[in-house]
Amino acid sequence: MKNDKVRELYGRLKDGVKAVLSGEKIKQVLTMQAKFRKYSFGNVMLILQQCPHATLVAGYHRWQELGRWVKKGEKAIKIFAPCPVTKTVVNSDGDEEDKQILLFKVVNVVDVSQTDGKELPLPEAGKALGSSTVGEVLWSRLVDVCPVPWRLARLSPGVHGCYHLRDQRIEISEALTVDHRAKTMAHEIAHHLAAVSGLDTAVDRLFGGQDAYARGEVIAEGAAFVFCAYFGMDTSGYSFDYVANWSRHEPEAVLKWGEAVQKVAVKLIELVEKDAKKVA
Repeated sequence: MKNDKVRELYGRLKDGVKAVLSGEKIKQVLTMQAKFRKYSFGNVMLILQQCPHATLVAGYHRWQELGRWVKKGEKAIKIFAPCPVTKTVVNSDGDEEDKQILLFKVVNVVDVSQTDGKELPLPEAGKALGSSTVGEVLWSRLVDVCPVPWRLARLSPGVHGCYHLRDQRIEISEALTVDHRAKTMAHEIAHHLAAVSGLDTAVDRLFGGQDAYARGEVIAEGAAFVFCAYFGMDTSGYSFDYVANWSRHEPEAVLKWGEAVQKVAVKLIELVEKDAKKVA
């Protein structure tokens, strides 16, 4: 019975990814990733499919701890949760040893819109940037935390930024507005973070052909969009020309790239948030 439910959820997940392969659905997915950055890409897809308007999900007991309760008649959102299991196995020497195996189980969560009760405090992430224009603050923060040398430069028409993979440095077009500079800096730093974490390797970028290059651009622009959306700046009008590349690939590839987008976005967000805490 349990295995049937798991298979059903994975089937729903795959169907959801297929449905994503249109421009508007891509925007929904990356917007949802910005809201749920600590969830796996698969769980984000499940939340989106079951509750497209979701903004904050938690289990029943967690809502009770926060002084809220689930409204009568609301339907739970089903996602996967890790469930480590310790098993005794026989190793190559013939000795018994305990080995931890990571399994997954289906759990129920509900969105804040499905609950009533005490008002929730504003998330700290929204406060960390102060009262300045979002683009100006993001640009300032990204400049401060940029992990590689960078400079403003006069680039070729249509080129907004460049991450030089061989010598790990960034150039940003001096002709851009502040908001565009911030988005582009996030994109180029994302290239670096993807490269050093092995999500987009130098070999792939230099010798992997057009598909590998497209994947790198999707990861960087997707992560930049999630990062900017997380801090309140909508770059969808520009970003989704990049992520539309997903439509040329199978759902399995979309899932793989989606995980990379989320991992790099989290690294970007944490880079800025840690810096903000240091100067607070």
